[in-house]
Amino acid sequence: MLFSPFKNPGFANSADHPSHCNSDERPAGIPDPHRAGYLICETPCLDCRRRTWAARYPWGGWYASPFCHACLDLSMTSQDSEDRLEHQHRAEKQAYLNAGLTEADLAVKWELDQRLRRLTRDPVQQCFAFLVGSTGTGKSSQAIAAIKHYVDRRWRCRYLTETDMIRLLQKKQLDIGDLRDLDLLVLDEFGSSNPAHWQSDWLREVIDGRYRSKRPTIFSSNHSLRTLSKREGLGRLIVERIFECCRDAEGSLKSEDALYIECNWSFRIGQPAALPEGCIHSPHPLSSKPGRPTP
Repeated sequence: MLFSPFKNPGFANSADHPSHCNSDERPAGIPDPHRAGYLICETPCLDCRRRTWAARYPWGGWYASPFCHACLDLSMTSQDSEDRLEHQHRAEKQAYLNAGLTEADLAVKWELDQRLRRLTRDPVQQCFAFLVGSTGTGKSSQAIAAIKHYVDRRWRCRYLTETDMIRLLQKKQLDIGDLRDLDLLVLDEFGSSNPAHWQSDWLREVIDGRYRSKRPTIFSSNHSLRTLSKREGLGRLIVERIFECCRDAEGSLKSEDALYIECNWSFRIGQPAALPEGCIHSPHPLSSKPGRPTP
């Protein structure tokens, strides 16, 4: 289930309270909301109980600060190291939630595969990563670890399952243009839904838009690229886009430089797991060694 902290950030009623602040001063210690202004909220500060603030993100929705400006600044300059670390921990947690992770996701501790650390915001041909494997082989855990890794580097990220993305687009709680412009989009459970034709158009538009601008995208699926290419509604063109942007410089998916990762170890039962039909059996899979949980 997708968690969103943006639906009720606690805004003041515009008829009763001042709502806009035009200060040029940027609040410190939080992910940059990429907006010049912010809105005053009635939600009390966790420290002093004064009013907090919120700012809109480019992809839609709001970052709602748990602290007022004064307490945020204090947390960044406090001589009390324990107090400062606690404030930093809360800000980091909020940034992960803003990227679409849930409280349960935050408890997942996983070592991110080195290949997924190579993504860059610079437009390059190798901008898509594809993880394939059966259930319980660590694909979603890698996707969550990737979100945490790049949020820590101040990227604008979003984690979504394919089903959630289609549902939120239909409810107009997401915008296709915003999804195309994210620094990193993670689509988990890719190919698992059975979208209507017009919903498939949304999926193709998002992926094709990110392909054209060469923006980093991670796909996680229980189905091989070969199987996905045969699925009605998804379209062979989209699978070819993924194939093209996962390959190494020589055009191969089988080298360690490719961003094509087959997950062949079941962490649930602690033994090898059969790969889905149509996999290429890469000699550099995500196995128990690179994908193990961290202590």
